[in-house]
Amino acid sequence: MNNKINMKNKVLLVVILLAIISCNRKKYKACFTTSKDVYSVNEKVVCKNCSDFDGGFTNCLWDFSDSASGVIYNNGLDSVTYTYTQKGLKRIKLRIGEKENGSEAENTIEIK
Repeated sequence: MNNKINMKNKVLLVVILLAIISCNRKKYKACFTTSKDVYSVNEKVVCKNCSDFDGGFTNCLWDFSDSASGVIYNNGLDSVTYTYTQKGLKRIKLRIGEKENGSEAENTIEIK
């Protein structure tokens, strides 16, 4: 009988600890906008960061899906600019937060 009570107490303790840990995790929400959906070749694309970092890390990884150095790292809500030199549909991705607890947003634009 005592073993069953001890086991129940241990299980209850683990559940409570997991609840506390999960409550303390940051709730990142990646968000960005561009001023339009269609740009010309060599026109500067401005991405305005509107992410919610929930008081956590403000590291940002921008991926412009371009083989010519299409990755930019920055910090915080600063806007980022990028210039495409070739036509086509381009996917822009923003990843924020921590490896295990991050958020990602993406948008596709056209370069004519």
